[in-house]
Amino acid sequence: MLIDSPGMVISALALATGRSSVGTSTVVIAFTVAAVGVVVFSLLLQAWIVSVQIRRFFHWFAGTPDGDEQLGKLFDVYGWRASLAVRLFRIQLPPGFLEGRTTGNQTNPLPSGVESLVVGLIMVVFLLAVGGFIYLIAK
Repeated sequence: MLIDSPGMVISALALATGRSSVGTSTVVIAFTVAAVGVVVFSLLLQAWIVSVQIRRFFHWFAGTPDGDEQLGKLFDVYGWRASLAVRLFRIQLPPGFLEGRTTGNQTNPLPSGVESLVVGLIMVVFLLAVGGFIYLIAK
């Protein structure tokens, strides 16, 4: 086990901050930085996974007659993550694909903004629970 005692967490945090003891504000700041980092990392990881899927899709369906239709279905499945992946990782789409694509999504019961909000709220609740646990250990 990596963490054998609650004092080890406090010692590691004190070593990282260069202090001999750790105050409550230091624990809160460390947790906030970790929470923001986790959220940003999770969003980038989702976009990267989608970019890999889009690139594999292009490899499999390049030159097929129904490739654009299948690509539209792929964008319907991934929603905002596919658009973000195309922008972040500079994936070349077929000419005119994004202009001709309809924005309606019949397969997804929640709009992508609502889905993102729900996922974000679940992550915040989880991070608050973990932060509360860490705070109790450090206390």
